[in-house]
Amino acid sequence: MALFDWKAIYSVGIPSLDGQHQKLIGSMNEFHEAQMAFRTREANGALVNLLRFTKVHFLNEENLMERVQYPEFAAH
Repeated sequence: MALFDWKAIYSVGIPSLDGQHQKLIGSMNEFHEAQMAFRTREANGALVNLLRFTKVHFLNEENLMERVQYPEFAAH
């Protein structure tokens, strides 16, 4: 059972970011499921993947916000 399900209401309307958000949710669910099943090695691998992709995602998101001069960039 998924910890968190993607819903259309979470969409930011930018397909590349929405896809990344969906991937993040999927990675969180993979980690959670492995953790709950006491599959330690799988959970560790899933956590490493989640952390790596989280860094990539936020770099992409910040670069996009700067490129389009998003007015709430500093607060975000």
